[in-house]
Amino acid sequence: MHILAAASGEAGDAVSAKRLLDLLRKQQMNDQSKGQERVKVLNIVDCGYLCKALVAPSAGGDSSFLEAVSFMETMQGEWGVMPDAQLCTILLSGCHGASSKHEKRIHEFVVQNDIDVNDFLAAALIRVYGRAEDIERAVAVFTAQQQRRQRHDTAPTTTTSTTTTTTTTTIHATPTVNVWNAIIRVHVARPSVGGAERAVALLNRMDAEGVRPDRATFLPLLPAVGKTRSLTLAKEVHTHIIKSDITIVDSRFASALINMFGQCGPIVEATNVFREFLQRRGSSLRKNESVWVYNALLSAVSNRKEDSAAQVLALYDEMLESGVPPDRATLAMALSACGNIGAKELERGKEIHRRVLDGRFPINEFVETALISMYSKCGSLEDALAVFDNHQRRLLGISSSSKTTRPPKQEETTVCVWNAIIGAHGDHGLFDQAMSFFHRMLENGVAPNEVTFSTVLAVCAALGSLPQGEEVRAIMTQHGVPINGFLVSGLISMYSKCGDLDQAVAVFDKWRLYHLLPWLKVRFAPPLYTTMFRN
Repeated sequence: MHILAAASGEAGDAVSAKRLLDLLRKQQMNDQSKGQERVKVLNIVDCGYLCKALVAPSAGGDSSFLEAVSFMETMQGEWGVMPDAQLCTILLSGCHGASSKHEKRIHEFVVQNDIDVNDFLAAALIRVYGRAEDIERAVAVFTAQQQRRQRHDTAPTTTTSTTTTTTTTTIHATPTVNVWNAIIRVHVARPSVGGAERAVALLNRMDAEGVRPDRATFLPLLPAVGKTRSLTLAKEVHTHIIKSDITIVDSRFASALINMFGQCGPIVEATNVFREFLQRRGSSLRKNESVWVYNALLSAVSNRKEDSAAQVLALYDEMLESGVPPDRATLAMALSACGNIGAKELERGKEIHRRVLDGRFPINEFVETALISMYSKCGSLEDALAVFDNHQRRLLGISSSSKTTRPPKQEETTVCVWNAIIGAHGDHGLFDQAMSFFHRMLENGVAPNEVTFSTVLAVCAALGSLPQGEEVRAIMTQHGVPINGFLVSGLISMYSKCGDLDQAVAVFDKWRLYHLLPWLKVRFAPPLYTTMFRN
């Protein structure tokens, strides 16, 4: 019986675990009917294995998890086995698809039965409440664990000498790093309420209490700090990394650190991390790892305003000279840089396009979008159209060696390619053709998004065509696209340039309490500003 329980748990075999439980229940029912004394057939280890099987990812989701919770609540009565912290931790690991009320049942069971909460169980409870976005309970669990550790780890130490006897108290009242990591993750998952700042404050507390962070502490923290755009926070986190003696030797960690500095400050900080990583790893660095860190720095450089396109292409050339093969993300960034520079980089863009056509990796919609945008910005609308036509042929399954076709799968078609070709015609002043592509897009069953409508509204404004602008607005309503500041701005611009100032004011009045961005468009429509000021 013990072997079967262990085997089902290690294999994550919920079916075998359920059969074993059914067998044990039937056996106990038979024993009760015969008036025999109940025999304890399972111990806490066996129950842990069975719960592990019931909450395994392949177990069947919520139903198996509920059966595991029910088993935990009844095992004490049926087998005389009291659940411990390890078993509760196993159950909480299977909470991903469960509702919060089932998770709370486990916590309530822990409290009611006065189960000693170790750091593993505390971390699991914090993660559960973090997923439920119940930050108050997560913080409460963390605080309770700190207090519990203080009670358990406070021990009087008596020192006796020939003259005096002294008693000192040594306190190690802080949870282990996995508990700190759990509460930090809860905070960084809430960036809109200062989660990154609070997480860094927790990092400072860790340092003050003598807990050394590990890689798992920083991996979720780095992107959260990057989103704050705060160089001060970024440097503070980097200081903690150095102080913790964490050597940046894995590409995932290095890429996250590069991305953080790329978002927060001068590119020199991100470049220093990049160079240090390459120097440290040297020849031991695998090709795919090199691509990740190069792409991280390319992305960081792309976000700069000053000479970013030239720097991207210089880094791209360095990457090729180092023998690191670019991937699709690399090529998309290089193509974008060519487009930003303009016509003089057209040949470089074509060289990158040839590399794509070499077939070293499958082409996708994101590379095609970058190609269309690059050719358009470099002045070659003909080449942009050729890329778009090849995109359509690829979706139809037409190749140069085959005349067979297959129906296009709409899930394969991404709206970004259509947005690029519509925008390309708009940029070249071919507004009627841009509107034609928009209608073709609708006929092909491709749902437009906010980028599509923002582009098409600008085209209608350039045409000065109020009927087409009204039609676009009706289509936007029909597709249920959420109205945000960019679309409100586009509507105001379209109505003002088409001469309907009353409607432009009406749009502004409807959304001014929710969006500030339309104010930016007012300055481009002086008659509208005068009307509003007069009113």
